[in-house]
This record gives sequence, structure tokens and C-alpha cells, in this order.
Amino acid sequence: MAEPSLSLTPARQRLQLLGIMLIMACSLALLGYVGYGETWRTYPTFEIERLAAQGDTVKNAMDPFLMAGLPVSEFPGFVPLTTPLLASDQSVGGVYVVDPKGTILQSNTQPKSPPYSPAAFHDSKLQTTNSQYTLSESDSAYRVTLQIKNKVEPVGQIVLIMPKAVTASQIDAIFVRPVAIGAAALLAIFLVTCTVVISRSSGHPRRALGVSYGIVFFAMAIVVVAALVNIYSEGIRNKTDALANSLSERLSDPLQLGLDLSDFSQVDVVFHDYKVLYPDLSYVALTDGDQIVFDSTTARVGTRWTADSSDYEYLAPLHGGAAASTLAVRAGIPKSVIYGEVWRSGKNFIVLFLASGLIAMLFFDLLNTLTSAPSGGLASAESRRVYQEGIVLPFLFLAIFVEAFANSFMPQHLQNLARQTGLSPSVASAQFTVYYAALAFALIPVGRYIESGKLRSILIIGSVLEVSSLVLMATVGNSYAMFPIRAMAGAAHGILATGVQSYLIVLASQSQVTRGASRFLFTYNSGIISGSAIGALLAVYMGFNGVFTLAAVLAMGVLLFGVWFLPTAVQAQQVAQVAPAKVQPPFVPSLTRALRDFGFVSVVLLVGVPAKIVNAGVIAFALPLLLARQSVPQEDIGQYMMLYPIGILLMSLMVTRIVARLGQPRKALIVGTVVGALAVAEIGLMGVKGLGGAEAAAITSFFLITGIFILGLAHGMINAPIVSYVSTTSAADSLGRSTANSIYRFVERFGHMTGPILISQLLFVGQQNAIAIMWVGVPIVLFGIFFWIESGRRNAAQMRLSVG
Repeated sequence: MAEPSLSLTPARQRLQLLGIMLIMACSLALLGYVGYGETWRTYPTFEIERLAAQGDTVKNAMDPFLMAGLPVSEFPGFVPLTTPLLASDQSVGGVYVVDPKGTILQSNTQPKSPPYSPAAFHDSKLQTTNSQYTLSESDSAYRVTLQIKNKVEPVGQIVLIMPKAVTASQIDAIFVRPVAIGAAALLAIFLVTCTVVISRSSGHPRRALGVSYGIVFFAMAIVVVAALVNIYSEGIRNKTDALANSLSERLSDPLQLGLDLSDFSQVDVVFHDYKVLYPDLSYVALTDGDQIVFDSTTARVGTRWTADSSDYEYLAPLHGGAAASTLAVRAGIPKSVIYGEVWRSGKNFIVLFLASGLIAMLFFDLLNTLTSAPSGGLASAESRRVYQEGIVLPFLFLAIFVEAFANSFMPQHLQNLARQTGLSPSVASAQFTVYYAALAFALIPVGRYIESGKLRSILIIGSVLEVSSLVLMATVGNSYAMFPIRAMAGAAHGILATGVQSYLIVLASQSQVTRGASRFLFTYNSGIISGSAIGALLAVYMGFNGVFTLAAVLAMGVLLFGVWFLPTAVQAQQVAQVAPAKVQPPFVPSLTRALRDFGFVSVVLLVGVPAKIVNAGVIAFALPLLLARQSVPQEDIGQYMMLYPIGILLMSLMVTRIVARLGQPRKALIVGTVVGALAVAEIGLMGVKGLGGAEAAAITSFFLITGIFILGLAHGMINAPIVSYVSTTSAADSLGRSTANSIYRFVERFGHMTGPILISQLLFVGQQNAIAIMWVGVPIVLFGIFFWIESGRRNAAQMRLSVG
């Protein structure tokens, strides 16, 4: 008989409220941090291009003097020329003219500006291709460099310095303050809502709290997006205004000398070059009243000027007396530029909402577990079982979550370390193999250790190994050291996953084993999904080592959580429910007997191992590398990769019904194998050449999204049915189902171990083209056909025996 639901005491209600508020505050902080990082990725680019346009104005003023063959060091009036720029724009810290060797020839700076130190600057990731300027940065400033020439050769450079503190103050004013105020207001609303809901509830109002969490998170996303729109609009306005003014000043100089517009030559080339240099511009035009005189789009010349509502338009009048009174430079940037930047951020927020939602759901359940913990001897066996399950599942989620942070960049990181150590980048595939080998061989002693009843100890050991491996990943930069470090990480993963799975089996009654397995699968894949998504986002702003450091800190928290809360022992009553009828035989003799069964070997080699080769070789190893080589943003790599566990997770919810409809597990395995092979081939299509521009990007994204997701669905259709199929083999009859499945789990790891090396060699032969991955699908389809034939014969033989 179930226990009656008891109301929480006021003290436990306050504890629950505190925990929920902490979860919400962390979620809003993460959302704000991602938005802040997006701002620093984009807004400085607008400011730098504006700075380059202002430098171009200075350059245009100096060009006539230099074209006359006069030395740049003797250019008169540099300070009067640049003083208005410095006075009107505090973001310009200084303007310098240097010779080809870098010696300062002329300068003008803001008061109290630090001295110019060229050695402090290094290449910047914000440098754009085909730009007319060179960008570098130091810890405190950006530097824009424009080359100046005479008729024969380069004679020096114009250098403009923009302090990062100025950019930071602009971001703080336009983005940080509104977002902080919005977050504080939403957090206050959430506090009031949760206080009312918890005080009026007799238990844990999970649904009401979940809805409130989603509404507040969504409202915070709107606040962040609105702030991003504001700051992007500000940056684009400033940039386009500066570009228009730069071209206006360039055209005004001849007019001020008394020339007429008809005396100009190759002005159309100037406008076309501006459009090439600044591809974000939709047009650059010179108008006389409402008539277009020159335009970057030749077909518009001579037509009447009409504004386009889809563009941000900026007008800069020309100066030079009566001749220029009606002349103006007009420049426009599509509003879609802002929408594109906002979409990138919005896409990240959607993914972040999914990941944060999974985390929040888990922590809501954990809070319910902790605030409803059974006390003393009054608690029933069922309440103790529920409490222990409510502790061990969050432990698993958090352990997998922090390890998954590096999923989107681990291959790139290992290859970078190999290059720095002087090794071939192909070493990374061997390090992946070491990881999976350690994961497989850790299962052997762990199984025996679990049988002795030391479940808590084995989980603590796995957590210690995870913390140690992440600390070393964050601090060690030697590729040779990565072999033992990755082995430590693989062992930790194997110990934690196997230990928690065994823990849940021990906790479950006979009728609840399936439910426990389902909850394990859901929690495990949820951790991978959340960790992959958040880790990929954080890698953009923190760098790889920063993510490893954060993961190590969080893993230390997981370890402390396990030490404090994991039960010291599983209740004897619960163990008795699932106690094995006999002691399992030694591993090696069992493995030998299993490998003598052709039915067992066929399903492992033709279905299980190929699936793991694809999992480890294509998804975990090759896919991040191929996407990085195609300059796919880091956060997008993580979002592509999370589609795979999402597919597995969704299929796990449907696979029982699908198998029941198909009638036999073997049919599900055949479908999963063949569909998985086709999905791998579809992923390889991203390497097809011959397309260009937006069309290629759209097609590549389509192939990747559908291919990876379908592959996850296909492997989800293999994971559970293959366990059922193994249990029907002769090996299972002689060894027992549990032992046969344990051996299968061990043997299939050889697919994990060989996958990275096989795919690495395939990419090498295919000259690192993703299309080489298509060929992986060919043998897998053949394996599926062979398994269909062999399993059909075996099924027919069993039917004849049953009839006989």
C-alpha cells in the first residue's frame, strides 16, 4: 500500500524555494552570458569597420600629397586633419602614421592615451577576408592598419587604435544594463510565483514550477534578443554612416578645388569597389537631388531615387560649394543583416532552452527528493527505493553532462596538441581508441566489484577519475600525455555508466527493471544532449581550456554530491528481490563460449560493432573535424552533434511499440542497420562539390540535420532490440541472459575502439573530404543483408525444432 502524501514542513518549503530560485538564477545568468558573448563576437566588428572607414577618410586626404611624390613624413597638417576625428569620436584612442618598418612618423592621440606599443598586438579572430585593412588586437585595444602608397610603392601605414574599454562601456550601456534589469525583474516575479505555488501545494508542484520556469526563461530570451537588436542596430548605423561619410569626403575634395562632377573619371569603379570591400552594403550611390548619378548597381544609374523600406539608409552630403549643394552619397544595409545576427543568437537560445530545460527538470526532481527524504525507521522500503533512485539519477546526469562539454571540439583539441608537440594530427584517432579501450576493459573489474555490493564505492572511484582527467585536460598541453589522460576519462565513463545502471537494477523490483533501464537511457542521453549544446556555446567564449576548467570544477561538485548523498548501501530487502540465482561464471571462459555461438557472433559483428564504429568514428571523431574544416561555427557543431542523441532518445520512447508491430527484434535490427547506413551516406553528401554560396550552405545543413537525426533514430532502433535478440541466442541459454548481455556490451566496444582509426584512414585516403564517409554505408548495408539471411535461417531452424 502506498504511503499517504505528506505536506512539506515550512523549513523544507524554504529549502525547496531556495533551490528553485538558484536553478532559475543560474539559467538566466547562462542565457545572459551567452547573449553577452554574442555581443562581443559581433558588435566589435561593426565598430572596427567604422574605424576603418574613418581611417580611410584620413588616407584620402593624404593621397594627393603622396601621389605627388612627396615623403610621407613631411605631410603637413596631420594633427589638424585628425583632431576633429578624435574630438567627435572618443572610441578612437589615437591615429598614427608609420613607415614600412613600423617607426612612428606622425601621431595624434586622445589625452591620457597610453603609448603605442606595436609588440603588444597579435592577430585577431575578428579579421575578415578581402578587407582593405589589417586587424590586430592586444589585451586592451584593437588596431586597424591601412596601407598608404605613392605612385610606385607602399610608403607606410595609417594606424588607428580603439581601446576595448570604450567598446565595453558601449556594450554595458546598450546591452548589459537592460538585460540585468530585465533579469532582476523576472527573477523577482518568479520568486513571488514560486512562493505562492509552493505555499499552496501539499507536495512538490513540479508541473506548475516547470511551466513558470519555461515562461520566465522565454521572457528572458526576449529581453536578450531585444537588447541584441538594439546594439546590432547601433553598430550598423555607426558603421554605415562612417562608410558614407568616408566616400563623401573622398568625392568632396576635388569639388573643393573647383572641379565639376563631369570632370571625374572612373567614379563608377570607386562605387563598385566600395561594394566589394563592404559586402554587407546593399548599395552605394551618388545622387543629385532625386536622380542617381553613380551606383554600385549599374542598371540604376540615371533612374529616380526611391528609398527601400527593407534597408537602413544613410545619407552624407558632399561639400564643395554650389556644385555640391545637391549631391549626396547614399549607403544602405539590409535589415536582414541584423535579423541574420539575431537568428544566430536566437538559434543558440532555443538550443540553450532545451538543454536548460532538461537540467531544470532534473534538479526539480532532485529538490523534491531531498526535501521529501525518508526519515529514520518510519520510512517504507518503497520510499527508500524512490529516494535512492532520485539521488543516483542526478549523479549520472551530472557526470555525463560535464564530460559531454568537450564533445564538439575534442578531436580538434587533440589534433592541435599533436601539432604543438610535433606529432601527426592522426594521433588523435589513436587517443580516441585508447579512450574506448579503457572504457571497455574497465567493465571487467567493475562487474566483479559491483557483485560484491560496493556500488557506492565504485561510483565515487569513477567520479574521482573523471575529475582527475578533466583537471589534466585543462592543464596539460603534451600530446603524449593525452594517452593516459584519455584512458583515465574512458575508464571513468565506463565505471560511472555501468555502475549507475547496475545500481538501478539492484534498486528495482522484478516488475520495474524495464522502467529502471528506461530512466537510465533517458538520463544518460539527456546529459549528453545538454552537455554537448552548452559546452559548444561556452567554447566560443571561453576557449577549449576554459571549458575543460569549468568542467573540472563542476565535476568536483558532482564528486562532493556523491560523497554526501549517495547511499552507503542498498537496502537488503531490495537486493533480495533481484538477487541472482547463481554466481556468474568467470569472464574469459564465458567469452570463449559465447564466441562459439554463431548466432551471437553474427548479431555482434554484423549489427552491433558496425553501429559502434559509426558512433565513435563518424559522430564522435570525424564529424567535428569535418565541420571545423568547413568553418562551421563552434556552437553549430555542437548543435549538429546533439541531433544524434536526440534521435536515440526519441526512438527509445517508441522502439517497444515498433518491435511489437514488426513482430521480431531481428526485423527492427535489419531496419535500423540499413537505415543507419543510408543516413551515414547522407551525412557524407555534405562533401559534394559544385555548389556555391547560400545554396551550398542550405543543402549541406539539410544533409547534416536529416542525416544525423535519422542516424540517431536508426541506432535507437538497434540499442534495445539487440539486447532482446542476444537473449534468444544459444549463448544466452547456456550462460544466462545477464552474462550473455554483459559479454555483448564488452565485445561491441571493439567497434568503438576501431571506429576512429578506421574512419581516420578512410578520410586520409579520401583527402579529408566528407564524401569519403559515404562509403562507410556500403559495407554496413551488406552486413545488414548478411544478418537478414543468417538470422532468417536461424529463425527457420528454431521454428522447425519447435514444431518437431
